[in-house]
Amino acid sequence: MGRKIFGILVSILFLLLVFPICNSQQISRDTALNTMPIAHVAIKGNGTAFLVRDSFTAGIGKCLTMIMTLENDGHVEINKLFDTSNITVLDGSRVITLIGFIGYYYPQEGGINLNGVALLAVW
Repeated sequence: MGRKIFGILVSILFLLLVFPICNSQQISRDTALNTMPIAHVAIKGNGTAFLVRDSFTAGIGKCLTMIMTLENDGHVEINKLFDTSNITVLDGSRVITLIGFIGYYYPQEGGINLNGVALLAVW
């Protein structure tokens, strides 16, 4: 009799793992990242930058991956390289990831000044 009760309890626990637990919070379904391939990017504002495999001489160079974390005064313009009608303007606190960047990047005291072309821009 003890094995049957143990088996029933274990199977109920496994069923509880399969079914989601209800939350009282509303889940936001609009969490997709926006991307733009082969984009011209211009960024100005205060923030920090994390660079992977970068090579910049006098502000001009290339970088494999850049993660820009902008503060409230950040201004970002992203547009398709060969289609100037498709432009995205972002203001305020943002995180922008650039993959395959070539262009001008000059870090100032706590600020970022960037202008160039990225193979993929994610925000």
